[in-house]
Amino acid sequence: MRLDYLKARPDLARHLYGLGRELAKSTLPEDLRELVSVRISQINKCSFCIHTHIRKALAAGVTQSKLDLLVSFRELEMFSSREKIALEMAESMTLVSETHVPDFIYDAAKAEFSEDELIDVVYQISLMNAWNRLSITFRTPLAE
Repeated sequence: MRLDYLKARPDLARHLYGLGRELAKSTLPEDLRELVSVRISQINKCSFCIHTHIRKALAAGVTQSKLDLLVSFRELEMFSSREKIALEMAESMTLVSETHVPDFIYDAAKAEFSEDELIDVVYQISLMNAWNRLSITFRTPLAE
C-alpha cells in the first residue's frame, strides 16, 4: 500500500462512508447496488473493490452465475430491465469522458426508476467510482 489514506484522513473517509450508509437506506435493493459496484470495479480494474463487492453481492443474494456473466448483462434474460439500465448507466458514467452519458441511456433510466431512485443510482455509481480511484491510487491490498 502506498499510503493508508483511511488512517491518514479519517475525517474525509467518514463522509464517503456516510454517503454509503445513506444509499443503503434507499429503495434500491442491495443486490442491484452491489451488481453496479462490481461492474464499475471491473471497468476500472480495481481488484480490491471487485473482491469486496463480489463478497457483498453474494451476501445480498446475487448468484455466482450472475456475477460470472455480469460483463455480458445486455444479452442475458437473467438480468432484469432495472438491472440492465442501472448497469448501462454505470458503464456510461464510469466511462464519462468517452460517452458523456447519452440521452438515450439517461432517458431509459428516467423511465425505469423513480426520481429518487435515479438520483440514488447516480450517487451509487459516483461513490463507487470515487472508492475505485482511491483504492487504485493508494494500492489498497486485497483483504482475504
